[in-house]
Amino acid sequence: MCNAPTAIQITEVLDTSATITWNAASFSQEIEIEYGTTGFIQGNGTVVNTTENSITLQNLNLTTSYNVYLRTKCIDGNFSEWTATNTFTTVNCGDTFNGNVTLLTQQDVDNFNYASMTGGLRIGSQNGAPSDIYDLSPLSCLTELSFLYVNNNPNLQTLYGLENLNLIKYGLFIRDNSSLLSINALNNVITIGDSNDYWEAGAVIFIIENNASLTHINFPNLTSAKSTIISDCPNLTSIEMPLTTFFFTLKINDNPQINNLNFQNLERVGHVGTGGINFGDFVISDTQITNLNTFNNLTYSLARISISNNPLLQSLNGLSNCNIGGEYAGLGVWNNDCLLYTSDAADEED
Repeated sequence: MCNAPTAIQITEVLDTSATITWNAASFSQEIEIEYGTTGFIQGNGTVVNTTENSITLQNLNLTTSYNVYLRTKCIDGNFSEWTATNTFTTVNCGDTFNGNVTLLTQQDVDNFNYASMTGGLRIGSQNGAPSDIYDLSPLSCLTELSFLYVNNNPNLQTLYGLENLNLIKYGLFIRDNSSLLSINALNNVITIGDSNDYWEAGAVIFIIENNASLTHINFPNLTSAKSTIISDCPNLTSIEMPLTTFFFTLKINDNPQINNLNFQNLERVGHVGTGGINFGDFVISDTQITNLNTFNNLTYSLARISISNNPLLQSLNGLSNCNIGGEYAGLGVWNNDCLLYTSDAADEED
């Protein structure tokens, strides 16, 4: 006898499909899934089998509630008990919404079903009273929008519901969400900022700040971001981004628990703007990192580089391959108590 699957999650719920993931038990040969509309009698549902740890159910009905059960087929041929009932409801994805939308309540979220937007989406209040929003799953139709604000939602713990987003044209702002534990639902985002018209004026930005419960930031598929600021997240311990270029700014500051940065693919920071003037900032401040080795592939900076207030930092050798060029570029290093030496950290050009 073996155990039933655990840690079951139902994500990416769309109009005619839904994805289920789980952790398989030891001695598992395959997983059997039975599903049907809510209230169906087991034995009369649709049965599918897989040896993977996830499956996408297809050809579902619009705006319909489903029950799902899973069990393990053991390597000895027996079966585990069925899991408890898992329930999800498909949505009715609309077309493109023209303009901007602000969702201030959970009811506002529940009533909004569009696949894309020509404008931006604000979830929660930017300056007003905290929202009651706790569940973004009704937004699972969205694949692209102009900008996204997620602000001042004290009951929001995850961003699940936004997992189908892949393009945010101008800016992403995640601020003041005190209970937010994870932003992994944004793992499919490929581009933040694809407009040259906006970002040179500073409008295309990516800000994550003042989210007290957030511990990890990971954008595994992100290939382009014009400007990024991550600050004031007191429990944040790690940041991982695979992209090669920050065209304007990378600032990581006032996150006192960070001990892991992964920017191994980063090659360039900064930009030559209108009139041939370079600009940008590259800031690493108030962290617990011990070295800058994650920036070994950074070879060119047109930005002002500031490394400060990192009490455990022992070496700048991770910047040794970086050529600093441009009238306003430079390297500033201060208040890093354990720093052993700064020589040969970077080559500076006029």
